[in-house]
Amino acid sequence: MNIIISPYSTELQERPNAKNYPYWRELTGLLRLDGHNVIQIGLPNEKPIGANGYLFSYKLFEVASVVRKFDIFMSVDNFLPHLMNVYHQDKKGIVLFSRSDPKIYGYEQNYNILKSRDYLRPDQYGLWKDCEFLAESWHTAPEMMVIINDIIAKMFAKTA
Repeated sequence: MNIIISPYSTELQERPNAKNYPYWRELTGLLRLDGHNVIQIGLPNEKPIGANGYLFSYKLFEVASVVRKFDIFMSVDNFLPHLMNVYHQDKKGIVLFSRSDPKIYGYEQNYNILKSRDYLRPDQYGLWKDCEFLAESWHTAPEMMVIINDIIAKMFAKTA
């Protein structure tokens, strides 16, 4: 499966962004080990996640058409799910949430993954610079692989 990943949300000066999944490198390694082709899309200054390839510096209007060419996209709660909702609602994504509520910020066509509502920030409309990063609010990479494999199995069952 060809998977494109937009791994990061905006970098904050005050603290690590609570939206950013901390286990991308390990998860990418597990995806590749399973035979998936993983491409990272993002900005040139972003930390590489160990993907098969990288697509950096695309203009915003180009991103949706590039992502459309992949079997599925993965991202945190960043611009990509919102962009795809506007331009390609039929393109499914796996969107990882931790402190933001997928019932507010997610889209029903995507697989919105949240470890627990216990970690949601109290003020869902507050500034991210005021939200503490909590590594325990995320599924580990092996836990995510179980979830991803289940999603992929469901996707192929629908096309069979």
